[in-house]
Amino acid sequence: MTELLFINQVCVLLLVITLAYAATTDMRFYKITNPTSLTALLLFVPFVLTSETQIHVLHAIIAAVVVFAVGFVLFMANALGGGDVKLLTSVALWAGADHVFTMLVIVSVLGGLLSLGIAGYHYGMFYMQKAMQPTLRSIKIPYGVAISFGGFFVALQYLQPTLSHLSF
Repeated sequence: MTELLFINQVCVLLLVITLAYAATTDMRFYKITNPTSLTALLLFVPFVLTSETQIHVLHAIIAAVVVFAVGFVLFMANALGGGDVKLLTSVALWAGADHVFTMLVIVSVLGGLLSLGIAGYHYGMFYMQKAMQPTLRSIKIPYGVAISFGGFFVALQYLQPTLSHLSF
């Protein structure tokens, strides 16, 4: 393995660690910090510079800008948190035009399942008379978990060539 490929793959692994941290803090505190999203974003630079394959940076930037614009509208409609939008934008940069659609489908499906599960839990607690009646607006959903799993999919796309060369 060349030094550049090693650095490249370390960037991908650091992205996975960053996303796992984002998912954990979002589950525990319903917050994704700016340094977390910024780390995911900045790791893209050395990743691109050390890539052995061509990365279409302009396409990746366009994908991230489009995701940010839609995310901003959802944030203004109070449908998505600011940390979620920033993390999703960072992951979209990594996904680029090749993987952004699949990543967004993964995030949407997992986010929907997460929402149904959490809402079901809150309504179940209400019907068992252990909590006040929830409203859908009052239930917090840690979408950072779904976003992180979308990012794990993207990271796996970059790790796959390396993993396919391993033999045991």
